[in-house]
Amino acid sequence: MKKVLALIITLILLCGAIPAYASTTDELLDACLEGVREKWEKAERPDGPLEIGLAWDGTPIYEEVPEVTDEHVKLALDEAIERLRESLKGVIERHKPFSTKEKEELVKVVREYLEKETSKDVRFQWFKGNDALELGLMSYMHGTLHSAVSVWITDLREKAKMQEYEKSRKAGDPSAWAVEKVEAAISKGIVPKHLQSNYQQPITREEFAELFVTAIIGRVNYSYAGYSEARKTY
Repeated sequence: MKKVLALIITLILLCGAIPAYASTTDELLDACLEGVREKWEKAERPDGPLEIGLAWDGTPIYEEVPEVTDEHVKLALDEAIERLRESLKGVIERHKPFSTKEKEELVKVVREYLEKETSKDVRFQWFKGNDALELGLMSYMHGTLHSAVSVWITDLREKAKMQEYEKSRKAGDPSAWAVEKVEAAISKGIVPKHLQSNYQQPITREEFAELFVTAIIGRVNYSYAGYSEARKTY
């Protein structure tokens, strides 16, 4: 009995010591960007003079660049990772909280995106104006990643919402994709009471005509009401 009790206590302690999957925003960011730095460290570095333009006679103009050191690379990578991290953090903060499944999917999506982007011609570039080394893709990647992840999260949750609705949808209820539009139309008084059911049935010409006329009248009344309110201000 003592052994069983000791085993149970040990399991409780072990489970309590194991943190939830990426329980904080920083942990989720770490998971998303895991391995990125190591991959980018291998990017091509500028070597020798760089062509910076053409002379009046069409002759290329070259400019010597400093020898690229490991310190230059470290600073460039620090900046690249930080910019990506801040961009991604903004998306996560705006859409949190995430379920465990969503976190796992998010990490997968971000890693696949970065793998796809960095499979292109990624290289370090020396910017004389800033006198610093930068990773070539960083001029746009943090922005495109931000947009891609935002769209993905919105689509994922919309799909989950529709699936949940379909599970509880009764015969005659509108389909998941149409619910919001139907509710909006009802709230504006466009849909007569006797047409607020049996949405899966084919619509008749008479019903369509009634809806059409109701919508037109509703639109005219709405515009007239707005016009009347506007006149009161003068």
